[in-house]
Amino acid sequence: MRPILRIIGARVPIAYSLALLVFLSLGACIAHAPEAFSGPDTLVFSGELPERPVRVEEDRWGIPHIRAKSQRDAAFALGHLHAEERLWQMDLARRTGLGRLSEVFGKRTLSVDKFLRTVGFHRAAESALGALPKAEVRLLEAYAAGVNAHIDTLDERDALPPEYRMLGLRPERWEPLHSVVWTKSMAWLLSSSAGLDALEHHLVDQHGEEVAAALLPDYPEDGPRILPPDQMKELRGVQPLDPRDIPGLNLDGLDLPEPNPAPKPSGAVTIPDSSEAIAALDRLLGAGPSVGSNNWVVHGSRTKTGAPILSGDPHLGVQVPSIWYLVEIEAPGYHVVGATMPGLPGVVLGHNENIAWSVTNLGADVMDLILEREDPERPGFVLRPDGHEEIVERDESIRVRGRKKPVVHPVRTTSNGPLVGAFYKGFDDEPAMRWTALVPGDTTLLSFWEVGRAQNWDEFLESLRHYVVPSQNFVYADRQGHIGWKTPGLIPIREGFEGGRPGQAWEGDRWVGFIPFEELPEAKDPIRGWLATANNHPVPDDYPHHLGRRFSTPYRAARIIDLIEQGAGRSVAGQRAMQLDVLSPQPEELLPLLLGVEPRGRVQSLALELLRSWDGSHDLESGGAAVFNAWQVEVIDALLAMHYPKRAPARQGGLSGVALRGILTGSAPGLCQSGPGSKRLRFESCEDLVAHAFGRAIRRLTRQLGRDVTTWAWGDLHKLRFHHRLAITPHLRAKLDTTVPSPGGNETVRIGSYRQDKPFEQTWLPSYRQVIDLSDWSKSGWVHSPGQSGVPWRAHYRDLVEPYSEGILLPMAFGREATAPFVVRERQLRR
Repeated sequence: MRPILRIIGARVPIAYSLALLVFLSLGACIAHAPEAFSGPDTLVFSGELPERPVRVEEDRWGIPHIRAKSQRDAAFALGHLHAEERLWQMDLARRTGLGRLSEVFGKRTLSVDKFLRTVGFHRAAESALGALPKAEVRLLEAYAAGVNAHIDTLDERDALPPEYRMLGLRPERWEPLHSVVWTKSMAWLLSSSAGLDALEHHLVDQHGEEVAAALLPDYPEDGPRILPPDQMKELRGVQPLDPRDIPGLNLDGLDLPEPNPAPKPSGAVTIPDSSEAIAALDRLLGAGPSVGSNNWVVHGSRTKTGAPILSGDPHLGVQVPSIWYLVEIEAPGYHVVGATMPGLPGVVLGHNENIAWSVTNLGADVMDLILEREDPERPGFVLRPDGHEEIVERDESIRVRGRKKPVVHPVRTTSNGPLVGAFYKGFDDEPAMRWTALVPGDTTLLSFWEVGRAQNWDEFLESLRHYVVPSQNFVYADRQGHIGWKTPGLIPIREGFEGGRPGQAWEGDRWVGFIPFEELPEAKDPIRGWLATANNHPVPDDYPHHLGRRFSTPYRAARIIDLIEQGAGRSVAGQRAMQLDVLSPQPEELLPLLLGVEPRGRVQSLALELLRSWDGSHDLESGGAAVFNAWQVEVIDALLAMHYPKRAPARQGGLSGVALRGILTGSAPGLCQSGPGSKRLRFESCEDLVAHAFGRAIRRLTRQLGRDVTTWAWGDLHKLRFHHRLAITPHLRAKLDTTVPSPGGNETVRIGSYRQDKPFEQTWLPSYRQVIDLSDWSKSGWVHSPGQSGVPWRAHYRDLVEPYSEGILLPMAFGREATAPFVVRERQLRR
């Protein structure tokens, strides 16, 4: 039998594909009528929890509303519910963070496990767990007890989720560490930048500063900033924060030397792209150039009700099941509704009785590669400006399915972090990875619990002091009428280098501390009456600290600002419409070039006519969007072929809209003509490249959509596919997968991004939407997709695809009275 099952982009060995026979026997289970509910109405557990009965009200969309007599009982109930619907998802998440994928998938994931063990996600999680207060650890223990209480019910093989049956596995017991280690994987998803650092260094070394700046441009000067200029407070310019001063952080072993002058790095080395192990990890986690989000909050002075309205929609990779699980939790001192992540107790974004919040990725530079040069006279030591330092070595034992003995993987570490030369190859000296997620004693989980308990702006800020990684844009609103924004997290202050390219440890390049919490950007009640973030540059040029250079392109932010200024944010309906907006400002910059092409034949002439009447909207019926995106794919393909290595992961994501604007409109016109990567593609000018790409685009569209240009539509090209990894036959794809036409594009508020190497299958999406009305909680709405359950034969496996695709928000019911009209089942969890 052919090895046809793909796990994180790799083929499972033939021996394991025999397990498919087991799964194919599940067809009858998947084919039967969907189950609306799982388990009896009253669940009785042995053990210490719950201390008192917990009531769970389940609404028609499978969203539970937990009513508990203590926060521990609520955590227990949430753990049980997560496991009931998402156990395999949670299992895969913990195996990823622990570097234990090969126990299930064999040698195909061994390189991924080696990378995860080298970086040390699990060791960082152990340190973080040890830094949490006892009360929070007890919540993690209660959550784990809830997960395990569900596992204990899976005595019969028929009760196991299909993934376990297919792979011949039994779920292991859940531990508090497993929740913490998942936060490290999310930190990687939202803050890893070492690959781009290596790529930029390689481009500079091979092609020079001009080419590197054109292909990986900084945030444009004309792009909007999050912080209003009138809110730029006078910062004190205090000394860099020593993280030893952060309550709860244990910094034993973290090298933070006293500052002293050090020279800038010099020279350059050749470095190819990062390894397949890192690319596979990124695929597994859904990482990519379009991972971002939108959120905004409008002050009551600009709304119809006189109270703030807050919206958010985090952008993540398309996956089944959803990364989110919606819930309301009501317990003494903690009454919150919003989105949770299976594996973690507590609400990540939503609202409580007095405040609402949402998050987007800040994009700060919190990861560096720092090159280490071994001392030629003392093997096992690396050079420092004033001497040398010993390399610390340890062995990691990795069990691999199909092998009797574990694989022993050696790991070497310096004070700058783990040595990762096996994964970022091509350096003359070995790079170490310095990353804030590896700082001992990470207390980020504590921040999320305390945000849910905060009742005002001051308490909200205080809750974020414990936040470490990944740095986020938190937008805020409260029922007293205040709005605000804060960017917490450890952001390094560097000496000797700026970041964005590898430093050189022997020259003194290093981290000397972190930006103090008080100095991190924030705003409260701005004069203009709103705050908006879309992963764009956060601060004006006179901000005294370096946050990074690689922020998202400005197009989403610019469109959101335009819509707010036009009055779209005045109501819940208006803000919902903003989240669904599919007009991109980006084509406006390039259409003049494209419209200057001399058409060859009737089809090209008609296609240009579509573009002349197109306003940049990426709705399903748009022929202009189809033509523009097909052309953009072709022009980027040509540029990448000329300037990037064939196997470069960067080619998958393509070039940003800002890079394309710079290259085609004249700031780096030489890149249009030829490059070292291709002898076949040579053009006299950018105009020739544009015309070449247009011709290829029309041929592509003719093949895919036919020769009748009047019928071309973006929705016939652009698809959103919710794909289950076990959908390996046509029958199973029909049962497990859902594909719908999808509006939006790479630079629209309703993001519809696709990979350059897989046009036009949508790869990233708004994974969750919420619009919260601070005047009346009952007017708030939320939705995610494809559904609450990860179990294919349950009714809530994909019942949210339709409302999500149509832009419908479900009632965000809060409190027993508001929930009552939607409840279809009540359950009791007790000892």
